[in-house]
Amino acid sequence: MNILIVDDYPELADALKLLLEGNGRLIKTINCPERALKLINCGEKFDVVLSDFEMPKMNGLELCRKISEKSNTRCAIISGVIADKQREIEKSNFTFFKKSQLEFESLAQFVESIERSLSELTRSA
Repeated sequence: MNILIVDDYPELADALKLLLEGNGRLIKTINCPERALKLINCGEKFDVVLSDFEMPKMNGLELCRKISEKSNTRCAIISGVIADKQREIEKSNFTFFKKSQLEFESLAQFVESIERSLSELTRSA
């Protein structure tokens, strides 16, 4: 499974990478949403994109919308945003996780469920 983590704070991206490493997952971190979009537009394939919400120039919701226009990549937004921004994210079709230990455990379960779905698709093909 290929995972892209997009967060303008490299320390947080690295922490997420450590949380999700293992089981043959290939995880790339990037600190700029524009660069993430460029990677995908140039043909790099990811099964999941995990994006911070609050970033300069382009927020995670905008990034996920642009990715969804061009691919079937699953996107999730991870943030410690305030309530009004959370409502905006929840109205979208993207999964939302708060930056907390409990939510990070849910995030790991989210990634595992996508892995299971991909594995089932591979077996049935």
